[in-house]
Amino acid sequence: MALPVEATETVVPLDVSGRLLKLNAEQRAAIGLWPGLYPHFQEARLLADSTGVELIQILWRDGAVLRQERVQLSAAEAAGLRAAVGDWLALDQVERASGGARTLLLAASTITGLGFYSWGVPYGSEADGKTAVAVGMLAAGASFVVPYLATLREPVTPGMAHLSTYGLTRGIAYGMLTHRTWHGPGTEGEDAASAGVIGSAVSGVGGYLWARYADLDAGQAHLIEAGGDLGTIAAVETNIAFGLGEGDGSPDRSLEYALPLVGAGIGMAAGALAGDIRRPTWGDGEVLRTSSILTQGLALGLWNLGTENERSIAGAAIAGSVLGAYLGDRLSDAPDFRANQAILMDLSAIAGGALTLGGIYLASSSGDDEDEGYIFGASVGATIGYALAYGAFVRHAVPASDTGRSIGRPADEGNLALSIHPRIRRVPNSDHPEVGVACRLRF
Repeated sequence: MALPVEATETVVPLDVSGRLLKLNAEQRAAIGLWPGLYPHFQEARLLADSTGVELIQILWRDGAVLRQERVQLSAAEAAGLRAAVGDWLALDQVERASGGARTLLLAASTITGLGFYSWGVPYGSEADGKTAVAVGMLAAGASFVVPYLATLREPVTPGMAHLSTYGLTRGIAYGMLTHRTWHGPGTEGEDAASAGVIGSAVSGVGGYLWARYADLDAGQAHLIEAGGDLGTIAAVETNIAFGLGEGDGSPDRSLEYALPLVGAGIGMAAGALAGDIRRPTWGDGEVLRTSSILTQGLALGLWNLGTENERSIAGAAIAGSVLGAYLGDRLSDAPDFRANQAILMDLSAIAGGALTLGGIYLASSSGDDEDEGYIFGASVGATIGYALAYGAFVRHAVPASDTGRSIGRPADEGNLALSIHPRIRRVPNSDHPEVGVACRLRF
């Protein structure tokens, strides 16, 4: 038997894009709708009758009773509701797309603000007293607020976060080097501090935009960072090897400051090119950088044992850097290392170097803090620690894909897990079982 129809209402979307037809309790709380009303809220729907009049239907629980309220909305009220829901959907999409990358970016900018802008800005502006404190706190606060607002409605990828973090930190040195290149070494410290602040901000924004428009992932971004660091180190060693800028009145003084900038640029360009071809993971770039630094230390320390000529020592370090970069590329060629694996290998190298250095110092009878063996010994210990960790982790690294090393899989997510569970085993010729605990550490 058909029921008489008095009115037909249609469920319509709660947002302009037409994505959301029903609002649940979690969504309502996130948007902040109807505060203080409808305890134990269940759901809400937007309805429209045949004449186009819209009303909101709200269900909530009052104890064991399920209650419903229908409120007619004016055109302005319906538009306001859709705007609020649409804004929340846009923000939610940004947060889900960004994952933890936006948090990494904001943490890096805030730490840079507290650690450098808070004193670099007032020092560079020659503020003093209460003004200096106020300017420093404003600069530190802005280091969070500005990037937060700038990325509020835009997804932040891991590549954008990593390359922006690199720019924020290395840009301090790049800014100071640029200032010294143009104005020479005799300029005031306030000017250098201002240049560092400007260099950090410009490099941070530049790294963000580069990763955004080039669509770089975390592995590509980190390979660019590794290239920039290694290029800078090689340029400093080149300065020493060729004796540039020796003496304050040297005409090569500007070149001495400019060369690290050129080296960083060449290194970053090489990292970008290699990253586009190889598609590395974050861990692969870290393996390359650390291998190059360790080989530099070995070459520098070994050469230092036989000569005190700084130029020839720097030349050996340059050769070690090139060899180490090649070895690092080969070491990460077959497997893809995850970020946590690469970081643990770095920590193993640090531990190995520290243990060896401490042992050499204790065994030294001369007590000479300038003993040439310290550098070589520490480098050997660090290399041994790194090699042991590499051998342990390479078995668990993800094989590189023939179609793209970091495409279609979460290569940069951590995979460190510790599982502990009881174990009971029957012992032959015994009435008592063997009870123990089994532990498994997975990388």
